[in-house]
Amino acid sequence: MDSIRKLCPYPDVQLVARTMIETLIQMLWVAQNPIERSTMWRKYVIIEDWNTLQSILNRGASISPAERAVIESAYDATKADYG
Repeated sequence: MDSIRKLCPYPDVQLVARTMIETLIQMLWVAQNPIERSTMWRKYVIIEDWNTLQSILNRGASISPAERAVIESAYDATKADYG
């Protein structure tokens, strides 16, 4: 908390504090089952990439077929772990 108090005069204090708290929560979650959950956390970027891809496609923007294939292939291989 001392570090947050030192940041109070700066406009980014809320962003920094929220990031610190969210990171702590994620670390505590992983610590409950380190082997399984650390892998899940690292692979979650694939889910985020797929969500971003869907957002891009829904806006009508284009994406290279090769990049789309890579994202969809990785998503298909990973999605069952997050069902």
